[in-house]
Amino acid sequence: MIDYLSLIPKSFRIGAQDYEVIIEDHLDDDIYGDYSYTPPQIRIARYTGDERISDKQMLATFYHELGHCMDYMFDCTTDEAHAQCFSNFMMEFLESKK
Repeated sequence: MIDYLSLIPKSFRIGAQDYEVIIEDHLDDDIYGDYSYTPPQIRIARYTGDERISDKQMLATFYHELGHCMDYMFDCTTDEAHAQCFSNFMMEFLESKK
């Protein structure tokens, strides 16, 4: 069994920029997560409304926001479809590796 939460780092470096990862109970507008270059951070929610977000979905959200981070560091844009594709591929990789 995979411990999904243990795979979410507390911090990391991309493109010579140090990022903090913050897990909060709720984020504005009941979103699952967000990415910010200034301040450099990724925030992940534990709840949307009254519903607890699963640990697996929290990791997928981290990968989604990490995709935004890499997109931004590459060309200063963020694309939802690209970030979601990156997240889906990372989860598939994680769950199929032997």
